[in-house]
Amino acid sequence: MADVTGRSYEAFVETLLRRLGYRDEWTDGAGHQYLYEKHPESTCRHSTAVCKHAVECTELSARAHLSYGPWYDPDFFLMDGTSPFGCIHVTHWSSPSDSTRKFWRSIEDHLQYKTFFGPSFLSVNLVFEGLDRLANPRLIYDSDELIALHGWKPAVSSALCVSFDGALVFPRAYAPIEALTRGLPKSLPKNSRARRELYNRTWEQLLQSSARSLEAVDEIVAMLRVLLTKRRLTLSRLSRTAVQEMQSTCFRGRTLSTTLRSTNSRYRKGIQHVFIVHEALARSVGANNSKNVLAKLIEQGGRLPWKKLNELSGDRVDASLGSTWQLLAELPVQIAKGAGVFLLDPKGGLEQARWNPDLAAYFNALRALPSKDRADFIDSVCALYDEYRSAYGVKDVIDDLLDPNRVERKLDYVATQYLGGGNRNSFVKRLSKDLRSPEYSPPHQLVESGATSWVVDILMSFFRLGRKTHLVAVLPEKFSAATGESLRIYAFNRNVDQLVNHLLQGAPIGKHFGRSAALNEVDFYRCIKPLLAECIWEAIEGKTPVGRAEALLIYRHRRALRVISQSDLDPIKRLLRWSIPRLGPGPTLTGGFNALCKLKGWANGALTTKANGLDPVTGAIIHTQSVFGRKHIADKTRELAGRLRSLRLSCNEDAVLGPCGVKQKHFLVVDGDWPVESKINLLEAGYSGVYEIGELDGLKAALTAVGSQGGTAK
Repeated sequence: MADVTGRSYEAFVETLLRRLGYRDEWTDGAGHQYLYEKHPESTCRHSTAVCKHAVECTELSARAHLSYGPWYDPDFFLMDGTSPFGCIHVTHWSSPSDSTRKFWRSIEDHLQYKTFFGPSFLSVNLVFEGLDRLANPRLIYDSDELIALHGWKPAVSSALCVSFDGALVFPRAYAPIEALTRGLPKSLPKNSRARRELYNRTWEQLLQSSARSLEAVDEIVAMLRVLLTKRRLTLSRLSRTAVQEMQSTCFRGRTLSTTLRSTNSRYRKGIQHVFIVHEALARSVGANNSKNVLAKLIEQGGRLPWKKLNELSGDRVDASLGSTWQLLAELPVQIAKGAGVFLLDPKGGLEQARWNPDLAAYFNALRALPSKDRADFIDSVCALYDEYRSAYGVKDVIDDLLDPNRVERKLDYVATQYLGGGNRNSFVKRLSKDLRSPEYSPPHQLVESGATSWVVDILMSFFRLGRKTHLVAVLPEKFSAATGESLRIYAFNRNVDQLVNHLLQGAPIGKHFGRSAALNEVDFYRCIKPLLAECIWEAIEGKTPVGRAEALLIYRHRRALRVISQSDLDPIKRLLRWSIPRLGPGPTLTGGFNALCKLKGWANGALTTKANGLDPVTGAIIHTQSVFGRKHIADKTRELAGRLRSLRLSCNEDAVLGPCGVKQKHFLVVDGDWPVESKINLLEAGYSGVYEIGELDGLKAALTAVGSQGGTAK
């Protein structure tokens, strides 16, 4: 964990284990030991008593040089001598609105360890920052009641608490951990061992000096002792046959892994970047000519002379970049170590420019296509751009990206109105009147009109704030304190993240109110606007804003991300249908954990999975996923794998998860950075194939093969 808070939770668990008599990995001895963020070899490959495929799998893996899982280290691995018997997952979250994805990532870890170490392997979950502040820690094996965790959808949080072999759930601002965090020095050692030793010493000092902390910790130690002996007391939520079926699925996946290679493609990012280039060209050469100019740009590849660029755009300049390209050379598509990474780098060689590496990789991939395929592809992408322009707020984004004066006027307004001092009351009053609502246009819209209350985004850029952390995470608690109601009641699909977007858009939201909502739309806006303004004041109070140039960089980068990163502009699904026209809409799929929620009476559709395509001939299901940067690949892989494993589980009337018996084929289309190990993990979870955009011919062949084997994917 990179943050002090996360390390505090793990240090707390390490203290609990030490007080239970466990030794760390550096201490010799017998008996129980814990390993921190590392794992021993999986036992499934060594023993047919753990997995019946052990001998075949070992031979296959050695012959094909396949890596072995586990693919992720749990927070703590538990050993009895040299024998692994369990693990502890430490769960916490920075973004409460991310609860469903967090569930799937956590459940994948749990199911993966059951697969690799067998049904009797103990997998328990310690959940921090979940319960109300005044609640006591809870030990949970099973429950029929809704267990609300901070910011989570109640059904999802309840499923998290009861799906492991046991869970210990802690309240927010748990006093002993708060006391530990206060006792830590501001500067922590970078060395992992030194840092852990510092935490352990700090814990020991705290427990010696605070009788209250010692009493609280001893109570938790007693709960954890019960939790770690649960495997002798009760059955797991997962049946033995479910684990055995997951192991068989895992072995089948490994047999498909022998020809895998890593994926490093940039179709999604390239298409999104080129949309901005295309719109810039439309302003310089006209919309009718922009497609032809774009085709010529692709032919040039990742680097080309200034003179050629100016010739294509009609800029009458030879000795430098023309205005069209200078705009793109000042447009930040990434921020790395505080500095902008721009769409175009004018210093690509002697009087040459080069595209951003992602865009250059995309252009080079297209250049490798046969000329007819490339022309067809460009036609389909330009048709896609017609859809992009109609997406909510995209016109405003493009105007901001291609008109620097427009953004300067926005910065001027916010600097004058909000950065010149003032107190809480005056700030909240002013900003409340400067937020959009249905049929009300606030003052900032007279400076520059737009689809959102852009004054909030400019303010947040000046203070390096994010919407989710400072609005989505804080606003629900303020609203509940003010009204006694949950903010989710007023949100579309109970999604607070989406509600914040609607608030900043000033969109009518009354149609989304739940039946139990006490406020009408007018009263709701009258109540929520000052609360939203308070959230922002509390986030910026006492802080110094960044300089104007940095605020401009941050704001333009965030506007670029609206094009580059938002799911409503994801081109992969459209490209998939362009390649395989017969694909129908993807169904919404249910599985074992959704059935568990339904059986318990928590929700009927809490943990469903929306697929991206259905092959009507074979019944095969198609999923898509883009990811960029290795720091995200683990999260995306775990989420995809956890969802698919759930689809292969059913839930009986005793709330035990078993194999569902349906063998529907699932294929995954990916774009971005996918190492071989992540793909093996996905095939082990049950995917029948993983393809990149450039391999769609292989997907078509696989679907044909499924059809020839019986015409159905079941």
